[in-house]
Amino acid sequence: MGASFVRKVYNELLGYNSDRPLTIPLGIDSQSAMDTANSHKETSRTRHIARRYHYVRFAQMNSETTLFKVDGTRNPADSMTKALTAEQLDDEATLFHVEVDP
Repeated sequence: MGASFVRKVYNELLGYNSDRPLTIPLGIDSQSAMDTANSHKETSRTRHIARRYHYVRFAQMNSETTLFKVDGTRNPADSMTKALTAEQLDDEATLFHVEVDP
């Protein structure tokens, strides 16, 4: 949903260009999540999921987002969602192009 907000701000500030609509890239480290988002049919395993949780699937179908695979050990989102050691934080800082003074 954050990607949708960025898309709306972009369209509001710069004007919507129907010739070149903005597509937000989303990095995902779960292959099963990517498969579910890219699948256009419900299966016996996904039919119990409420429609409101299929937001990424619908955004993908409408070309609002593009999914790409992120290595699970090098996921930039981990620095914001998991408890990491000092070494892991230093490694994550390189993903954001942040230099930390020693």
